[in-house]
Amino acid sequence: QYRAMFSNAPFTTIQISNGHSQLYLGEYNNEPFVFDTHGYGYKNPDGKEYEIRRSCIGNLSQPAYFLRNQIYFITLEAGNK
Repeated sequence: QYRAMFSNAPFTTIQISNGHSQLYLGEYNNEPFVFDTHGYGYKNPDGKEYEIRRSCIGNLSQPAYFLRNQIYFITLEAGNK
């Protein structure tokens, strides 16, 4: 995963897996940093369901389930001007 991130340019690479989307921002101390957005479903005691979304900036420390899923990399390109 690190090798794949480091082989792409910052601010143009997004990785996606199982509800997580991460924009690669660059590296610090040989570790990739990303803008991460992810979410989960929540059911309150009355049975009403909510979709909770969170965003943060951090490293690629992920729960183990994330690394067991297929990870896709998308590289953004500038359009014609």
